[in-house]
Amino acid sequence: MSFVRNDNIQLSLFDKGFSLSTRELEFLKKSYAFYFSEYIFPKIDESPFSV
Repeated sequence: MSFVRNDNIQLSLFDKGFSLSTRELEFLKKSYAFYFSEYIFPKIDESPFSV
């Protein structure tokens, strides 16, 4: 498997986030997953994984 850096954060039309109910979205925003995706993932240096 190869790694390709992608600076565009583009979601799929069929992404599961679009079909979540209001209640599920509230649970997601209060969980660690929201914080992790907003603050931790963007700080990960991906250059060691590039070709």
